[in-house]
Amino acid sequence: MDRKWDLWRVLMTCLGGFWLLDGILQLQPAMFTSAFVNTVLAPNLQSQPHIIETLVAFGIRVFSINIFWFNLASALIQLLIGVLLLFPFRRATGRFDTQRFGLWLSIIWAFIVWIFGEGFGLLFTGSATFYTGGPGSALLYLILALFLLYSSSDSGGKRLPLAAGIIFILGGLLNLAPMFWQPTMLSMLAMTPGVSATLSTFGAQGTMIGNLIAIDVLVFIGIFLILAPNRPIAWIAIIFLAVIWAIGQNFGGLQTFPFGTATDPNSAPLLALFLLPIFFTMPPAQTSPQ
Repeated sequence: MDRKWDLWRVLMTCLGGFWLLDGILQLQPAMFTSAFVNTVLAPNLQSQPHIIETLVAFGIRVFSINIFWFNLASALIQLLIGVLLLFPFRRATGRFDTQRFGLWLSIIWAFIVWIFGEGFGLLFTGSATFYTGGPGSALLYLILALFLLYSSSDSGGKRLPLAAGIIFILGGLLNLAPMFWQPTMLSMLAMTPGVSATLSTFGAQGTMIGNLIAIDVLVFIGIFLILAPNRPIAWIAIIFLAVIWAIGQNFGGLQTFPFGTATDPNSAPLLALFLLPIFFTMPPAQTSPQ
């Protein structure tokens, strides 16, 4: 069986599964109340440039006209995308393909969510960080859907690891923002037990050391994914993402289901999917030609 199409099916199944999960999360009771607006949407307004703040505020006002029905519609759209991706149907006498329709719907909805639900991933606030979900999980949904729409080319299996490398490096650049060098804003790495105590021995420079480590790890992984993607570096990246998912992203808040306001599993599990082509398109070990 063609390994490239094996990869395509696995990614399609995972993307559909994530959309179904998001739709189920959107049906939590708290999502139909002002708690969703106050704890998920409103924080995206903080420190935004005026034009983006105005745009996001407009979306919140529209959503607040009738939270119940708009939230129900959001949940149904996400459930629909998941069903379309997981259960394909193609007319024998026509060109209508539910999976392709689902992928385009995924792109459109992810873009809407990234703008109004995630405030452009907070990229323009100076507070976005890879360690808590930057540049936004909705953007990763969009990229995955684009890949699946155009994965028929021979170079398709190289694009997602390349994109992952760029995102890792972007994550490192995000931590260059001034707030991450402040004593009261230790990086997520420095907040972990043991590491925090170790860095505190360096006194005032502990924050700088912690943030430098946080940046260097992201850039190191990103460069290798771009220049020399291979299974060892993919495993390092996946393990790193698992740690970040647990420590920095708190498992996306999934443990609060069914009484929380978690909307998705956050970015780390999605970014791990970007590394799957390395396992499908590359052999376990390279041997030198005879």
